[in-house]
Amino acid sequence: VTVANNGYAAAEVPLIVHSATHTTTQRVLVPARSKIAQRILIQGKPISVQLNDGTVPEIQASIHRTELNQSTDPTSSSSH
Repeated sequence: VTVANNGYAAAEVPLIVHSATHTTTQRVLVPARSKIAQRILIQGKPISVQLNDGTVPEIQASIHRTELNQSTDPTSSSSH
């Protein structure tokens, strides 16, 4: 999963990956004005990736979710 932080402050946010039967959550630290790539192991094929579950306040949208389908590469770009 590739995550971009367009803001001027670093943020530690939950990164949640869902498969049909499992969910895995990891907190990731995204430095200000930069991108990170985070590898997450999950049982089964990932079907969605969500950055921030609403627990970390943001100026704009507080939840970023990407639905993955069979033709989608299991990487996601989200900004906050």
